[in-house]
This record gives sequence, C-alpha cells and structure tokens, in this order.
Amino acid sequence: MAGKKTTSDIEAAAKRSRSAMLQVASPVKREPAAREPAVADIWVVYAREDSAFAQALVDALRADGLSVSWDRDLPPGVDFDLCIEQAIRRCRKVISIWSATALQSRFVLDEATLALELGKLVTVHIPGYDTQELPMRFRRLQSTPITDHDLLLAALGR
Repeated sequence: MAGKKTTSDIEAAAKRSRSAMLQVASPVKREPAAREPAVADIWVVYAREDSAFAQALVDALRADGLSVSWDRDLPPGVDFDLCIEQAIRRCRKVISIWSATALQSRFVLDEATLALELGKLVTVHIPGYDTQELPMRFRRLQSTPITDHDLLLAALGR
C-alpha cells in the first residue's frame, strides 16, 4: 500500500530525527584552522633585547634574496612554541644570534638546541660578545660576527 509506513520505516525516521536533534543540541566543535608559519629557508633565533640586530640581519638576508622568517612573521593567536618548532624543523638553516641576553633566554637556548640536534644551526654573535661564554654544545660551532655578512652567507651555503 502506497503511503502506509512500516514499522521499520517509522523506526528509521525516528532514528534520523533523534540524530538531527542531537546535532542541534550539541553542535559539533570545530577546531580553528591551523595557521602555520610560511616555510622559509632560514629561521632566525634571538633574544628580545637583541631585536634591532635581528631586524637588521633579517632585512639584509632578505635583500640578498634569501627566504627568511622569525617570530615576528607569525600571525597573532597562534601557539608560538608549536609554530616555532615547526619552522625550525621545516627550514634549511637556523641562525642563532648570541649575546649575553640570549644566553639567559630559555627560549633561545631551546630553539638553538633543537636546531643543533637537527644539524641546522649557524651561529652569529653581536659585537663585543665573548663566544667562550656559550655553553659547550654551542662552542663546538664557529660563530660568525653578525657584522660579517659575507662570512655568514658562506656559512649558509650561498
């Protein structure tokens, strides 16, 4: 008979209705879209107090046509630790800028250590900084004065 519903039809309709009500009553939680940093060839690590040196370095490397990123390129609201770790893992080289303040920064030490473990670390130091103050794991690498742009480019394989 047309139009007559069977028990299974009614049960199926009730199930669909119940499912629809549950969706309305408890909306699906959506994770915000992940905003990952752009993958750059070079990532720069520095202490906040050395930001003028970092800005000058980033500008100079970009002027040479290199793809360079640093924390200031990250969009607001992202998980900085996660994004920085991803950037370090994805880039080709990481430049750490050493200074007395950088040596006191847990963030700089963590990021530089990860880059060292991945075999990506290139170290530079600001004028007047004695690289003998670096922890032993970083002293194994030759540190380039931040002002010696040609030497830095050579260390970056350019």
